[in-house]
Amino acid sequence: MKLSFIIFRIISGSVLLVLGFIAGNDYLSKSALFNVPYLAQTLIAFIAGAAGLYIIPYVIVNTFQTIVRWLSTLIQVSVQTTVARSMGSFFAREAGKVRNRQKGNSSLEASVDVKNGKNKILLDTSAIIDGRIFDVAKAGFISGEFVVPTFVISELQGLADSGDDLKRQRGRRGLNLLDGAKKEKETPISVWDGEIAGPDVDGKLTRLAKKMRAKVATVDYNLNKVASVSGVKILNVNDLANFVKTVILPGERLTIKVIQEGKDGRQGVGYLDDGTMIVVENGQELIGSEVEVEVSRLLQTSAGKMIFAKIKSHPNS
Repeated sequence: MKLSFIIFRIISGSVLLVLGFIAGNDYLSKSALFNVPYLAQTLIAFIAGAAGLYIIPYVIVNTFQTIVRWLSTLIQVSVQTTVARSMGSFFAREAGKVRNRQKGNSSLEASVDVKNGKNKILLDTSAIIDGRIFDVAKAGFISGEFVVPTFVISELQGLADSGDDLKRQRGRRGLNLLDGAKKEKETPISVWDGEIAGPDVDGKLTRLAKKMRAKVATVDYNLNKVASVSGVKILNVNDLANFVKTVILPGERLTIKVIQEGKDGRQGVGYLDDGTMIVVENGQELIGSEVEVEVSRLLQTSAGKMIFAKIKSHPNS
């Protein structure tokens, strides 16, 4: 307990002790409790002093701390909201510039550079929030131009202004990453401002990509499927991550640490350094141990690669 708080308690208790005695003496001076002079005044003074020593200081300090935390949270949220709105306004202004340049062209084809569409990559909300597509471009593995439709920016802005904490954080992250990527020189980013029919953002992106003959960058499973069925080329960073993982073949031996139980109670689960899941048969009893396993089969899914293995040597064997 800090010395300053102890002093504050002593002062508070002393002041209320004196005030309690004075108040009791003013109202009870004509009567004595149990015929004992000043007994009532002393009891009142004692109760008031105890309240001043043990109750009131804590109430005051806790109230003050609550107000400070509330003000701090209010200021933080206000600053974050202001930054997010500023970024949204920036991209809205960029969209306005494009709209002015395209004034008079009402058709979709008139506002899209179809000739160079094959070098354009439309970014959806999930790819922007994920952010890895910008890292891949920065490393030089993507050539062309990123195109961000205004309806995607609007969706990001809506997330950034959401009352849900998780959605708000995702929206602000997307706006921050987009703002940072726009300053990079490796892959230019432009804003597409135009009208296109569609029931939702995914539908609009798919239709726009077909008109522009452009690719769509996304990590969203549903958009991946819809766009693929529609004949639109998809760039999915998750697929890229799976492709560049270390090649492992059945029969190879690995040493891994079993860290959790699998879906089957007898299975154990471990992971390679690149995040690949390894399901160990009869490995449930070895959780927490490092074991040598032999790969028995591989399973490739849209979520990634899964390896099934059998135990070759137990720990301490």
